[in-house]
Amino acid sequence: MVASGVAFHSSGALMVLLQDEFGWSKALISGAFALSTAQGAVLAPFQGRLVDRFGPRAVVRAGAILLALGLVAARWVAVPVHFYLVVLLVGLGYTLLFDVAFQTAVAHWFRRRRAAAMGLMMAGFGAGGALVPAVAWAMNDWGWRTALPAGGALVAVVALAAAQPLRRSPEEMGLSPDGGDGASATARASAAAGYTVRQALATRAFWALALGQACLTFVASAISVHLIPHTVAKLRLSLEGSGALVTALLAGAVAGQLIGGYIGDRVDKRRTIVLFVAAQIGTLALLAFGGTLAMALLFAVLQGLLFGVRSPLLVDIRADYFGRRAYGAIWGLSLLVMNVGGMAGMVVTGILADRFGGYQVAFFVMMGLTAAATVLLAASRAPQRGTERMA
Repeated sequence: MVASGVAFHSSGALMVLLQDEFGWSKALISGAFALSTAQGAVLAPFQGRLVDRFGPRAVVRAGAILLALGLVAARWVAVPVHFYLVVLLVGLGYTLLFDVAFQTAVAHWFRRRRAAAMGLMMAGFGAGGALVPAVAWAMNDWGWRTALPAGGALVAVVALAAAQPLRRSPEEMGLSPDGGDGASATARASAAAGYTVRQALATRAFWALALGQACLTFVASAISVHLIPHTVAKLRLSLEGSGALVTALLAGAVAGQLIGGYIGDRVDKRRTIVLFVAAQIGTLALLAFGGTLAMALLFAVLQGLLFGVRSPLLVDIRADYFGRRAYGAIWGLSLLVMNVGGMAGMVVTGILADRFGGYQVAFFVMMGLTAAATVLLAASRAPQRGTERMA
């Protein structure tokens, strides 16, 4: 929660302050965030293997330290290359801290209520949005060169403490998922069951899920970076006021993640995902055509809610489809594909905003990609082992 609030959700507020201080373009600033996302994409498959081999605790600890060091180093940014290096360091830490480790731990430790556990875990990430107004205020009042290092120190303390109880799997503690006895033959078979990485890559389901989420990650990353600059420019909101919209969006996401976790163990995940993704096209229309604070607030709450419901289901469905055997590596490879969309979302949206003097064209692009994601995810049926392979 703390790390996401300081290092991720507040990036839009930082963009506004950097533009004011240095006169840098949106494309230049969002390019740094996109490069960090590209770095995460390249590293994600290796991170998945690291988590599968060494366990989540070691990976989370390394991520917390690197993220904190990057935020402290932000104090000395003076030219674009400094900013890019700092964002890469923060991004490396953030990738190790969030992208694979916690999801893999949940996949290993839970089976009957895995979707609920995913929803609770991901709600903590979304809850970081509650910190955005405070972080925006601190960057505005203290100066971002002071606020970011202070946030880095806080992240290090909280994240290192949170990593302490993490273990690679229940079997190494003599348990099985959901707290059962790990000594039984059934428990040992459960740990070894599932697809290898090569087998997963040969299925249509893997690619439909990954490409569908790449389209959605384009939208999510674009909104995370550009919502504050859009509302500051178009609605004439203050930095803190725009930060409150991000908080509303993430409050909706937290509620949605809890709802998605609760219903995910009871409904058809694929159909539910498709329904909520399709509904996001309508919320993006509110942003594209709306020009009032009320419309922006309605967008934020609904977009957050819809995003939240489908997010834990999209993570959990891979454990349903591919099992626990190589979950970390399979999720890491999915992130490689997804983060290409995230990188494009940040840069393309910034370029379109600079080119057209506003974000409306970019919002139309986001609506089209969400429609494409709906089609791809509808096609992501569970693979039939031994029969389905990519042509």
